[in-house]
Amino acid sequence: MASIMQFDFNLSGAGVIAEGPMKKGAWFLSARRSYLDVIIKEILKEVSSIPIFGDFQSKLAYDLSPKHKITLLEIFGFDGIDILKDDANANYYGDNRTRQNTAGANWQFLWGNKGFSNTSISHTLTKFDLNWLQTRSDSVYFDNDSREQEWRLQNVNYYRLHPAHKLEFGVEAKFLETRYDNFFAEYDDLLGNRPPAFRFDKNISAMKLASFASYNWKPLPRLTLTPGVRVDYFDYNTNTLVSPRFSFSYQLTPLTSINDATGVFYQNLPMILLAQNPANKKLRDPSAQHYVLGIHHLITENTRLTIEAYEKRYDHLPLDPAQPSLFIIDQSVYQEYFLNHERLVDNGKASARGVEVTLQKKLAKDLYGMAGASYSAISFIETAGGSALSFQQFKFDRLSRRVECLRAEKHLSLSLE
Repeated sequence: MASIMQFDFNLSGAGVIAEGPMKKGAWFLSARRSYLDVIIKEILKEVSSIPIFGDFQSKLAYDLSPKHKITLLEIFGFDGIDILKDDANANYYGDNRTRQNTAGANWQFLWGNKGFSNTSISHTLTKFDLNWLQTRSDSVYFDNDSREQEWRLQNVNYYRLHPAHKLEFGVEAKFLETRYDNFFAEYDDLLGNRPPAFRFDKNISAMKLASFASYNWKPLPRLTLTPGVRVDYFDYNTNTLVSPRFSFSYQLTPLTSINDATGVFYQNLPMILLAQNPANKKLRDPSAQHYVLGIHHLITENTRLTIEAYEKRYDHLPLDPAQPSLFIIDQSVYQEYFLNHERLVDNGKASARGVEVTLQKKLAKDLYGMAGASYSAISFIETAGGSALSFQQFKFDRLSRRVECLRAEKHLSLSLE
């Protein structure tokens, strides 16, 4: 098999993909970069707030022997935007730069015909460089020159005790190292509150340990039961969390199955919130209880219909008594980062329930796609202020299609012998 290189050009950017075989493995390279900023500034001679973004990926898979395989992976990405004051549609403008990189290696070891294990080690780095100014006064609104790193070691094992009994188990260790250098000016939040100015300059190191196991059992030819548990320990707040879960699947007919899953899941609070106040170490970790019931039906050999109903209940969500109606977890979504909170409590609650319908068409001949519709009802109960908020949402995702003879993007391909 020959090596292949493909160049992509479209309105947003350019990229190249190359891949090829080796004597005992294969390699892959990919790089992309946007160029709208170059077009507008250099060709059109205009200055505007244009985002820039790009990424690089590489992967190498090598077979050391029939039982041992090594995979190396590297992913790098960057994005940024310079929002000019004349283009600002909010109360601030400025520069935003983010860089992320993940590199790692995985070793796959086949024990024999009954089991195998994957052992991986990786390093992730995220660098933030943000400088926002207030539109009205040109004074600093938010400055963030921070770095987050994570070293991770994970071992996952799969073992088939019997055709009806399968076991998955493993361990995980993470070492976190963060360097925060943030300044938050006084600002008016969405609800009219005015938090005070706050500077946060701190180095933090922490360790996370985890172990997990699940047992796949087929007591009947059509019935599959999967109990499991996960145990986590976070040394920054010395919290130990036990997360049980359970699922089953029953094959009603050769084309239709009914599936159910339930479990308790925990999420550590972001370090940027935990470290702002030593008292935050005593906060309980947010938890969620999931209940999911669904039906899968194969309409044709390559078309599947899925209908799922779910309910999720959230507890111990962080709240700021000074901003009792603010849902802090969503702050990173609509503002892209967490702001300053001098004091937090952990008695926030929320719930979500709904139905999702998905129609998936796998690639057959020249057409594939997916269509989905969902209905959800979400409630937030913020006991710090005794308030509650609820809303309903209906969403429809249109079908995406691909016909090989009507492709919108043109590709230039080059084969390297």
